[in-house]
Amino acid sequence: MLKNKVEKLVDKYLDEVISIRRHLHQNPELSLKEFETSKFVAKELKKIGLEVQEGIGKTGVVSNLNVGKGEKTLMLRADMDALPIQEETGLKFKSNNPGVMHACGHDVHTSILLGVTKVLNEIKDEINGNVKFVFQPAEENNPTGGSPLMIKEGVLENPHVDNAIALHVWDYPIGTIAVKPNAMMSESNRIFITIKGQASHASKPHEGHDAIVCAAYLITQLQTIVSRAIDPSDVVVLTLSKINGGVRYNVLPGEVSRGYS
Repeated sequence: MLKNKVEKLVDKYLDEVISIRRHLHQNPELSLKEFETSKFVAKELKKIGLEVQEGIGKTGVVSNLNVGKGEKTLMLRADMDALPIQEETGLKFKSNNPGVMHACGHDVHTSILLGVTKVLNEIKDEINGNVKFVFQPAEENNPTGGSPLMIKEGVLENPHVDNAIALHVWDYPIGTIAVKPNAMMSESNRIFITIKGQASHASKPHEGHDAIVCAAYLITQLQTIVSRAIDPSDVVVLTLSKINGGVRYNVLPGEVSRGYS
């Protein structure tokens, strides 16, 4: 049975996929700077005889497994970029790049998809159609990340993609897979706010308009959007992820800027 054959192939490549994941985790790269990651992915695909397109959407990689007489194309997609975070896990395979870490699981996604390419390549005679493997850069740059760049450069054509599948690691027990039709993960967007006050010396706050105090009140009030303005059955998250304000301890700042997602 095909199921048993696939299970045996998964076992065959499991240690290799784990090794790939640890290599990628040690060598994370930020969005649209995944140059070495792309080279590594392309090399792995070429090892099993697949033709590879590199530099799609700047650092994206695409490969096709054309088999059988089927005209349908299934796209399998994984993201590759890391986040600007200093890793402090103490793992033997922790990041070698200061200030950059695979903290969102994209190293796992890329490794899994490479494992899938190896398994499907071994059973290609039993597949009727085309499988397009897409390794996407800059997922963390939403809404201007790698997906629009790759689509603009034709990743959904030649051959035309009929269906697409992606995955994301999550907090489920090992061995559990959660699926649902249509969108599953939340979409993110960003808001940038600049509060303009009036600078003054800290000893004379009455002569200025303290942007930090204003920002503190606004931060608190924005949190009530989710608790008081959104239907409790809807999934919404409002996160304050960055705040900048002030230049010196004894000067009230005239401006504070923040970014939300």
